[in-house]
Amino acid sequence: MDSEQLAELAAEACDDRKGVDIQLIRVDEVSSLADWLVIAGGQSDVQVKAMALSLIHISEPTRPY
Repeated sequence: MDSEQLAELAAEACDDRKGVDIQLIRVDEVSSLADWLVIAGGQSDVQVKAMALSLIHISEPTRPY
């Protein structure tokens, strides 16, 4: 799985949790820390926490370490 696919998967996970204003921003040309930024908003703290937990859950099998 490449970084773009992982970013799209993260955006889908946010969308599944009803995230709003989801944006994928390619930053590989200006940053050595990341290839993509996924930015999403939520309507409440509970919703944002649910999105964060969903992102942790989907990223666990893809961790390189």
